[in-house]
Amino acid sequence: MKKHLIIFIIVFAISLTGCSNSFEPILLDSSKSVKNSAILNIQQACTSRNPYIRTYAMEGLVQIGDSTADNLIVRSLKDTTNAVRCAAAIAAGDRKITAAKDQLEKMIATNDIMTKLSAGYALEKLGDNRFLHWYDKALQSNIDRYAGQSCLLLGKLGKSGLRKNSIRQLRNVMEKPGQKPYIRLQAAEALARLGDSSIKERLLDFAGSGYADDRLLTVSALKLLGSPECYAMLSVLAYDDQLEVKLSALRALGTLAGKDDIAPAYQALEYQDPFNDASTTQRVKHLALLAIGSFGRNGDASIFKEYLNSKDDMLKLTAAIAVLEWDRIRATIVAN
Repeated sequence: MKKHLIIFIIVFAISLTGCSNSFEPILLDSSKSVKNSAILNIQQACTSRNPYIRTYAMEGLVQIGDSTADNLIVRSLKDTTNAVRCAAAIAAGDRKITAAKDQLEKMIATNDIMTKLSAGYALEKLGDNRFLHWYDKALQSNIDRYAGQSCLLLGKLGKSGLRKNSIRQLRNVMEKPGQKPYIRLQAAEALARLGDSSIKERLLDFAGSGYADDRLLTVSALKLLGSPECYAMLSVLAYDDQLEVKLSALRALGTLAGKDDIAPAYQALEYQDPFNDASTTQRVKHLALLAIGSFGRNGDASIFKEYLNSKDDMLKLTAAIAVLEWDRIRATIVAN
């Protein structure tokens, strides 16, 4: 389980406990909304000394989606840590930031494969048509991070423009002899993102695996595909014996989770690893906060206020990102 769990941690950008520079607490008062405080926390996270936090902050900036966030993404393309630069490139592509083009061109000229893949994604999202075969070799690579990243980016690029053959390419990844389970699951998630309903039975098989890592990594794909059978399986996983699987499934269900189902997310905020592993405790609380954000419940504002001022910088950032989802869901609820 440990091997896949490490990958899961990277995907969710969870760091080890003990960031060396806490950002200053943000005081919440009647003149400052929880959402505004969350946005300030995300902005501050971009200057953390902890590269895991700077990497994860890119997700928050994409969700904020304003000019200040875009400027921080462009600035992060020059970060001293490669993982941050790659995350910033993907964020620049997601936001289609034209001001990022010059730096992205420099990034594709480097020798680092992960940097080239990420920068190529961003430039393609900006309308560049040079990258038809950009992912071909990496998809079939025996180096996990190259193949996994290529699956992720192909899924995000969709099926239009240059990407009419993406489904076939991803199926080939899944069927590669001796393919590693994580890469097969990454390809399955990308296929789900592309709406390939033929992957449904494979996802349900993965979700019923006896290995907790398989179940954990299948959750996002089930949500992306979104069929009634997928949501039924997510409801089953919401009662999984493995706490991290349970919390991830609850987040995927969001407002579809029943009132009686969501209690474990709130209980998990009190979790302490029985072996005093601080990173495990942090990871569980991270997943719990994200799940609570997906419920969109009005009474949860006090929880977010507490964690937006946490001494744990990763949980502070997690709370900020959870608030953005919470705010969006609440707006949808009010609109309906």
